[in-house]
Amino acid sequence: MDYEFLAKRYGLAADDRLAIKERATRDLIAFASSSGSGGGKKGAGTGKPGRK
Repeated sequence: MDYEFLAKRYGLAADDRLAIKERATRDLIAFASSSGSGGGKKGAGTGKPGRK
């Protein structure tokens, strides 16, 4: 993770890694909830790596 980039994006100090992780997690959750139905889509990252 590029903490300096994310710190600038969120207006936080680069050494405040916990706050950066919290903001990034919130953004990812918001993105996942807004990107359609989610469940059951192939390639959604829910399977085991290397399996088809």
